[in-house]
Amino acid sequence: MEPLLGFLLDHLSVPLRGLAVTAQSLAVGGVAFLLLLAVPIAPCLGPALGSAILRRAGRITAWAGLAVALVSLARIALQLAALVGEVGIPLGRALGAGFVGAWGAQTVAGLVIAALLRWGRRPAGAEAMASLAIAALAIIGGSVATSHAAGRLDLGLLLGVATALHELGAAVWIGGLPCFLAALALAGADGASLRAVGRRYSLLSMAGVAAIAGAGVVLAVAYVGSWPALYATAYGLTTGVKIALFLALLGLGAANYRVVERLRRDPTTPALRLRRFAEVELGIGVAVFLTAASLTSAPPSVDVTEDRVTPGEIAARVWPPAPRLRSPAFGATDLFSPLQVRPEPPEAAPRGEQMSPPTFGAPPPGDLLEAAWFEFAHDWAGLLLLAIGGLAIAERCGLPWGRRWPLLFLAFAIFLAVEADTAIRPLPDLGPSKDLAGTGDAQHRVVGWHSATVLAALALTLLGLCEWGVRTGWIRDPRAAQVFPLACGGVALLLLSRGHTASDPKGALLVAISHDLVALLGLGAGSSRWIELRMAGSRAGQIAGWVWPACFLAIGLVLLGYREAP
Repeated sequence: MEPLLGFLLDHLSVPLRGLAVTAQSLAVGGVAFLLLLAVPIAPCLGPALGSAILRRAGRITAWAGLAVALVSLARIALQLAALVGEVGIPLGRALGAGFVGAWGAQTVAGLVIAALLRWGRRPAGAEAMASLAIAALAIIGGSVATSHAAGRLDLGLLLGVATALHELGAAVWIGGLPCFLAALALAGADGASLRAVGRRYSLLSMAGVAAIAGAGVVLAVAYVGSWPALYATAYGLTTGVKIALFLALLGLGAANYRVVERLRRDPTTPALRLRRFAEVELGIGVAVFLTAASLTSAPPSVDVTEDRVTPGEIAARVWPPAPRLRSPAFGATDLFSPLQVRPEPPEAAPRGEQMSPPTFGAPPPGDLLEAAWFEFAHDWAGLLLLAIGGLAIAERCGLPWGRRWPLLFLAFAIFLAVEADTAIRPLPDLGPSKDLAGTGDAQHRVVGWHSATVLAALALTLLGLCEWGVRTGWIRDPRAAQVFPLACGGVALLLLSRGHTASDPKGALLVAISHDLVALLGLGAGSSRWIELRMAGSRAGQIAGWVWPACFLAIGLVLLGYREAP
């Protein structure tokens, strides 16, 4: 039971926090959309459209409120299990912990929102709307109570207010996007209605941006403290990723604002871009929420005075040696150059024991052989993604053989299954005759695969076959083409929702630099491919068709230079 609990704590804490941030933003944003947009302008839209928008927004918000309640209960259960099962605190005492009250309040508030809206029922009366507003504020309050601000002895009140404004602004802007998209879909081609909804939402978004930016500056000064800390600590690096995503959202929001202004001058202006860019905004917004959740697993930069990464160490990572294209031999001791490793002091490592990991940038398992395998797998993945990007560009240039690039995902899957899983790699060294000679190695090889490797290989196979079917016309359902951009975005979100290790903070940070670059480029690839599909034939769609292959080329270069040791 304890190993299972440890596994859940290691792998579910940050994703659950990400789900909590996403759900609370959707719930609070939905309440803000209802109270500040849908209800006030419903009479101007006509009884049919106004009521339809209220029902659709209410349904979205109700489901988000229920999600807040369920995720909060799951987080309470997981943390209580940790306190009782691992720390040994009695259950009665553990129930008095601060997170129980904070997340319990979020649970009640989420259920209140779901009950008041009743899966799409229009909020009736000032009392119901006031209750929705109180429940939304309770959700924000529960989040602030378990944030970094709650643990600060200095400036705790100021940081708490800044955190609340920061989260409220994100909820109003990004969390309200599903309701905004629903309203745009219901309005259809009605230029006057699109103008009314778009104009009102633009005002809400600008207020949200102001709250995010103003409070974000306060939080960055208090938690990061200095410019070098943005690259020298895990908290600073993740903050930098959030800033990059925020700037991307600002660009999309500015483009949508221009469409709204054109609608104000000319109600016949095409509004397709408004909807499509808002869809991409929502995807990037979820990435922002997951990145914010990742921040909770790292101490603020101002509290990290040691083990900071230096510019020289980063330079060593971005200027890597030749790619590792041959699998490392088991038992080899020359996996890295002598400058990259150091033996432990005699008193810490008796004679005959394995050398220590690299001086900095140590692999997570602390094993040089494992590090070499990671580099080998990343380098070959980089080559395959370079080939995918290159063939995709060839297809854009009109070369018919370029459309075969989806088949490289099948090659990627085969590589993962045969070469990249360290759980089975000792067996091929025995030779095929011994592998099948009744020694039991064949069975061990089958059951020895990591489940993650099997799932990744299967996912890549399905992705390659699906995209190949789309390119060749075997699959005619237009929704099948959306699998590829959604997969790119999903992988990026997984990379952004990681936790930060405390065992080797410097090494983990150096590895995270590559992962964050891949995540940002993956979001760029998925977003641009989505725009290409959803805006086919338009100028924006044509430009996006060149962007995502370029992102794949950049990802390939990043992976080709990936190093577990500098």
